[in-house]
Parts: sequence; C-alpha cells; structure tokens
Amino acid sequence: MNEIPDTASRTLTQGQIEFLRRYGETKRTEVGQVLIRAGDISSDFIVVLEGEVEVIDNFAGEARTMGVLRAGLFGGELNMLTGQALYLSFVVSQGGKVLAIPREQLKEVVTEDPTLSDIILKAFLARRSIGMRAGVGLRIIGSRHSSDATRLREFAARNQLVHGWIELEEDPRAEALLEEFGAKPSDTPVIIWQGKEVLRNPTIAELARTIGLEVDATGGRTYDLVVVGAGPAGLGASVYGASEGPLPSPSSRWPWGGRPAPAPG
Repeated sequence: MNEIPDTASRTLTQGQIEFLRRYGETKRTEVGQVLIRAGDISSDFIVVLEGEVEVIDNFAGEARTMGVLRAGLFGGELNMLTGQALYLSFVVSQGGKVLAIPREQLKEVVTEDPTLSDIILKAFLARRSIGMRAGVGLRIIGSRHSSDATRLREFAARNQLVHGWIELEEDPRAEALLEEFGAKPSDTPVIIWQGKEVLRNPTIAELARTIGLEVDATGGRTYDLVVVGAGPAGLGASVYGASEGPLPSPSSRWPWGGRPAPAPG
C-alpha cells in the first residue's frame, strides 16, 4: 500500500498542530534518518511539518513500504500509549521538519483535547487493523496441523497482536526463513520478533513477556481505579486516570484499544 487509508491518515489542521507544539519540539530531518525504530519503547510521537516519512516493515532483510506520511500527518502506533514495543519503522524519505512529542506528553494530549484524542486513537486503531491484515510485526512459522502453533495463533488473535502467519507446508519461504534464523522445521512453531529474537515453541507467558505484555501485572498490586472496557473510550479513560495520579487497571474481554473492525469484503 502506498498511502495509509482514510481514518489512519487523518491530516491535522493548522490549529491542531499549533496546539500540539506546546507539548513537543520542532526538529529538522534528513533523508535516511530513522525517526521511529521498530522494537523501540521510547520513540517520540511525530507530526510531519515538511518533507516526507516512509512507514517501513523490515523483516529478514526485506524492507516493505507500508505508507508515506506527508505534511500534516502523524506517525505512531497504539503501542505508544500501552508501553509495548513498536512494530514498524518511520524513516525520512524527503528532508524537512517534524514536531516530536515524547510519549508521556502524548498521554497528556489525549486527556486534554477530546477532538485530538479521538483523531489519534482512531488512527492508531485503524493502523493496528491494517497491520494485522498486512501480516507485519510478529511472525509465527509453523504447521496448521500443530496444536502448539494453533495455541500461539489463537493467543495472537485474541490479543489482537499485529502478526503474520507463515505456513510451513505451503509457504515456499518457510524453511529458508527458519534456516536464516538458525532454526529447523522440527523446532516449530517458531516465533520471530523484530527480525532478531527467535522463540522455539514458547509458552504463552514467554511470548507475552518477549513482546512486552505484562502477564503478571495484577499480582500483589493495589489499584486506585478500574476501567471496565479497553476500547477507545476505556483507553482514553485509563490514560486520563494515569495522568491524574491513580494507577488504572483496564478490564476487558479484548486487549487495549478494543476489537478492530473486520476487514471489508
């Protein structure tokens, strides 16, 4: 895809950009500069002021352009608000300027301006849905006949993890990929995370910890606020609660951000 569609690529107005300036810093950019790197847990939220930024999925040495951000568009993912690692890189393809806003400041933005909050959260949710359909992020290699592979795929689907499935018996890339990452077909199901971490038939807890999910988050902790429902409204409420001091605990059948809408057609 050469353009990130509609909801995921909402152009900010000049007034909205001016509002955001109080939370960030304007920086000049150069061609090839990596603004957001896949796997990072501290990258800034960016708004393109001038120039262009490519959104790239880089896996097994193959870079795939998922979209292009131009002036008025913003770069980031839902994981910026949940504390998990990002799954795509944002690289400058035409020099210019960006407004860089630290993640903690982004949470303030979400709580301060309802209109911007709605735009940002809906874009993040749409991007997650697009990423899931495109098969970027986490890769699972295995056989559809394997109960262990099914277990991992169900976990990824249930938690709406952005991932791609590579079928051992049918995908001609499967064995070559396993060899490239030092694994064998007998090791499957194999998880490849960020193109470098390889997990051989991991437990659910091992997979969750690798990608940054807090599997033991509630143990021995006291919460000041419980938000029932982790959809866009629940996510916003949790971010708002955290900004005011309480430690919120979201409770939902679905993961952060809620259940993405099914792909059309």
